[in-house]
Amino acid sequence: MLIFHNRWAPSISYGWFFLFFLIPFLFVLKVSLGISVFSVPPFTNLISWLAPPGSSSKTVFQLHLNFQNYITLFTDPIYIRAFLSSLHLAFLSTFFCLIFGGFLAYNIWQAPARLRISLLIFLMIPFWTSFLIRIYALMGLLSPKGIINTVLLKLHFIEHPISFLDTTFSVLLGMVYCYVPFMTLSIYSALEKIQPEWMEAAMDLGSSPFKTFLKVVVPLAKQGIFVGCALVFIPSFGEFVIPELLGGPKNFTLGRLIWDTFFHLRDWPLACAVASVLLIPFLLVMLGKYGIDRLKRQKRLS
Repeated sequence: MLIFHNRWAPSISYGWFFLFFLIPFLFVLKVSLGISVFSVPPFTNLISWLAPPGSSSKTVFQLHLNFQNYITLFTDPIYIRAFLSSLHLAFLSTFFCLIFGGFLAYNIWQAPARLRISLLIFLMIPFWTSFLIRIYALMGLLSPKGIINTVLLKLHFIEHPISFLDTTFSVLLGMVYCYVPFMTLSIYSALEKIQPEWMEAAMDLGSSPFKTFLKVVVPLAKQGIFVGCALVFIPSFGEFVIPELLGGPKNFTLGRLIWDTFFHLRDWPLACAVASVLLIPFLLVMLGKYGIDRLKRQKRLS
């Protein structure tokens, strides 16, 4: 049995980050600074070695950086609209996932110990099914002839089927349905570390249950809340499948824009520029969070 020493854990994490995120991101960044051409691959190289006229031995190093793709992103109304639409959907889906996921995590944490595993299994059961199948099942529920409209018509609550599909509501519903388990598990893992005696001590000192929740539970679970919000916001911001299947033309997001630019327009540099704009802010946030945590750790040690 291989037992890893504690000092190896950061190295393994950094190695994973470098291998599976930083290297692919640098490749995407390299392509985004090129120019789209009709060749294989369909983008120009950034580095070239050219021989000056009249010289057969010396070569000159040249670096070709094209920032026009990034200028297009911040000047073209289509890309600005897609960015704002994706940001709006990501914030709303993160907010609703935080509300529902926090509620589920807190109730699972408060449930008897013998039921917690069963409740977590019920929460994870949808993950046993393909992501795409779950979205198609949701389309069947929300369609004009789906179960929801059929039941409402049978109960005479509505006279005509409600058009749920191709709306912002259906996209938000799909995102919350797919991502709320990530929020729930992240918050639950943080709540599980809280000792019940801490809450009992706060209430013995005269704190109400609601005040105890705000002053004791929420601060101690803030790490799980942050991780859960990141796990929901980041994929929601670049989501492609849910807006494509559940949203109409009005829900034009960055994920759909990357797909159209990459496969229909065959403009790989521009598509990689969009992807880089998605990745750079999250990279800066994670590095900033790491720096803040490291400063706090150093202060505690000193």
